[in-house]
Amino acid sequence: MEKVQAFQFTKYDIKSDTKLLSRRYGTIEAINKIGGEAILESAIEINASDLASDFYGLTKIGFEPSNAAK
Repeated sequence: MEKVQAFQFTKYDIKSDTKLLSRRYGTIEAINKIGGEAILESAIEINASDLASDFYGLTKIGFEPSNAAK
């Protein structure tokens, strides 16, 4: 199975005027595409199949990294 690196990331929230931690993990490419900022020290290796189909490169909301790449 193909493995990819995924990261936690922050993104600016206009409503609260702050950077918020996303409830998803993402690839660097996906994070950059949506204007987020990757937290590089949070890198994990996951199966490519863990990436959500609603926005390729991001995991589903609520993804549990403890279950990743097993």
